[in-house]
Amino acid sequence: MQCALRYRHHISDENQQTLLTYYYSLSKEAKDIYLLSLIKQCAINGRDRSDYKRKRQCSWKYFLKTNAAEVQVCQEFFLCTLAISHSRLETLRKKLNKDGQLESTPAHQPATTVPKAMLNNVRQHIESFPAVESHYCRANNEETIPGCESISA
Repeated sequence: MQCALRYRHHISDENQQTLLTYYYSLSKEAKDIYLLSLIKQCAINGRDRSDYKRKRQCSWKYFLKTNAAEVQVCQEFFLCTLAISHSRLETLRKKLNKDGQLESTPAHQPATTVPKAMLNNVRQHIESFPAVESHYCRANNEETIPGCESISA
């Protein structure tokens, strides 16, 4: 596949390996921030058709840092260089807010969480019943059927 960006002249295999090694030396949060610094959101180029509804609202440009310069690359080369999947990139894009900053997602609570006040009310209601000594006794476990006292279980 031939890319119109001609990035192969600017990024050597050694530079790719250095970028990959650096990327995987980072923590999860640092990786997210690093990836966000390498992608830019931009408007879609093309004719303006007011009656035509586009599926995409924006386009993305991908860059890799070599020495002191940023080189624009295609998405496929970007993903291969950093050894990440397309879904990883999509997930990261979805976490961006309108200002281009990473949104912090709150910790998820289970859907069946019951408020503590309600649990305390139920506990108090149960404790309001009088306590009765258990009638079950393991020492005498013979069961009899009414009318047939000779049959035991």
